[in-house]
Amino acid sequence: ESLEIVLSDGASIEFDAAALAEKVSQANGADITISIKHVTVVDEVLTSAQKQTVGSRVAFDISVTSGGTHISDMGGKIIIHAPYELAEGETAEGIVVYYVDDAGNREKCVTTYDSVTKRVNWETNHLSVYMIDHEAPVDEDIDDGIMDEDPAESESNIAMWIVIGLAALAAIVILLIVIVVLKKRRA
Repeated sequence: ESLEIVLSDGASIEFDAAALAEKVSQANGADITISIKHVTVVDEVLTSAQKQTVGSRVAFDISVTSGGTHISDMGGKIIIHAPYELAEGETAEGIVVYYVDDAGNREKCVTTYDSVTKRVNWETNHLSVYMIDHEAPVDEDIDDGIMDEDPAESESNIAMWIVIGLAALAAIVILLIVIVVLKKRRA
């Protein structure tokens, strides 16, 4: 069903059944090598754009090779677990992992942080460079005075008030006509 490989530094990589099947077919009988390397901006593994994006954050270059050929598309779900100590000011809820492509663009991964094991866990379907970041959680209980309203609903509300206003105006015009007609009959 799945296979978790634990590395000596406490990091581990877990392949689901689909990813395992894909690796077996891609390996074609050759040995498979799994590597999770902690990388920094001085490492030649990162492009200059990746170095700029990663900055001083913790980053990993994760790869699988078979017979010397790099395999990045896993064909299934992979969960990576990496040791990570929260820095001062960071919270478990704010930890997020990003895939960083060669151009330095970031793509957010499904991320959790286990405060007991002090490991960050994220899901992916391909292997490459990943960085651990921290984003201050948004407090959803704070009322900032901005109405969260659907634009289409807002437009329909405006249209409704215009119709009500026109109907009221029409009623006033009809009432004035009736008053004028009644005054002319009396005169």
